[in-house]
Amino acid sequence: MNLSTFFFPNPLQHRAARSAFSVGALVLSAAACLAPGLAQAGTLEPVGRGTIQKSGFQLSSYSPQPISNFTTGASDERNRQTRSFFVYTLPAPPVGQVVVAAKLRIVTSPFGNSISGGAQTLTFHAGGPVPALETQNATYAQLGQGDVFASQVYVEEDDVAGAYKEIQLNAAGLAYLNAGAGTKVSLSARNSEEDRAQDVFVWAETGGFSADPGNGQSQLILTYGTTPTVAPPVITTNAPETITPNQGGMCFTVNATSDAGIAGLSVSVVPLALNGALKVVDKSYSAVWTVNGGDVCIVDSGGVGTRFFIYGTAVANDGQVNVNAFELKVVKKK
Repeated sequence: MNLSTFFFPNPLQHRAARSAFSVGALVLSAAACLAPGLAQAGTLEPVGRGTIQKSGFQLSSYSPQPISNFTTGASDERNRQTRSFFVYTLPAPPVGQVVVAAKLRIVTSPFGNSISGGAQTLTFHAGGPVPALETQNATYAQLGQGDVFASQVYVEEDDVAGAYKEIQLNAAGLAYLNAGAGTKVSLSARNSEEDRAQDVFVWAETGGFSADPGNGQSQLILTYGTTPTVAPPVITTNAPETITPNQGGMCFTVNATSDAGIAGLSVSVVPLALNGALKVVDKSYSAVWTVNGGDVCIVDSGGVGTRFFIYGTAVANDGQVNVNAFELKVVKKK
């Protein structure tokens, strides 16, 4: 089985950040200040959000009964799968401008007893039709489908109340937002482990959020600018596709180039593996690596079967953002 297919539906559209704060998002903010013609549009709170079970049962800010939290994944031992949605009212863009960058700011809530030595990925997609969501007529199958706009890996160490991650939307996500400018649009979240009982992401508690869907837990932050006239940044690496366990100390570089010039590059590394039960295992406890700007060194490979996912997020001086991912496998010495 290809771990990248199993764990990341499309690795080239994804990035992973293991810290509670996104370096890439901070770089983006700096680029917005540097790049002429960019204007920060501010933070959008959802005007509606909720969760729909595979069975059809749903709880949301449109429900008559208040709820304190909601989930994405398999919510209990009976394996009741759930997917979630968010509705935002997008402002009309400034004259002559479009959305050139967007990120979700998601507060981390305790996972409960959902994770046991594994990891989960939330992927973000278009949501169901807004009128159907508002009238509680949307279905589970309408959520978490189509193009992946963004994704985020979560592991047990992320289970810190009040921490947050900022998750960059890719080109498909920006196109979706620009097509919905001046209207209500929906986004949906799906858990990579939704078919495995007890694997669930619990959204931050709100104390009965039916009357207040926008409480700082799932914000959408937009940056507007002029339509880019050059290609987005290109991210490359000289990392090999495979190494052997005795190649600890091997180093390589992740580079970014753009005709507009590069304002910033952030790089992160996530080591994973599949065990005999085909369960995703976090290898950060055995593998050792360093990241210094775009320079990455594998100090300890973590053994045969470890697969390092290297993520690069680049911001050009014109505000364009690109994300790329590379995979490095640890294999037996021939």
